[in-house]
Amino acid sequence: MSQQQREACDFFVYIPQHSGATASLNVAVAGSIVLHHFALWAGMPEHAREGEKYVLDPRRHKLERFRNPTEAEKEEIERKRLERAAKRSRADGEEAAEPGLDDADDALDEEG
Repeated sequence: MSQQQREACDFFVYIPQHSGATASLNVAVAGSIVLHHFALWAGMPEHAREGEKYVLDPRRHKLERFRNPTEAEKEEIERKRLERAAKRSRADGEEAAEPGLDDADDALDEEG
């Protein structure tokens, strides 16, 4: 990184270090610190814990997700449907634009 790029990054995000034990933080540690501070700033509640472990939400079975999708799942399903439809229409358009082998055989028959 150039000096100018480092200065721009330091302007947006600065993580003070309170120990001389290390010269820098790796990306995973720095990202974790930034996300932690964002969660505090956004007022996101901490998830429940039992002892030292976080309580996990029960996993939904595939059939349950199919029968009763959440709003986010519905949006994802619709996005994928639209992508598949667009791919199909592009593929259909390419097939119509390119003559097939049958067309080439017909042209040879007409010449001969």
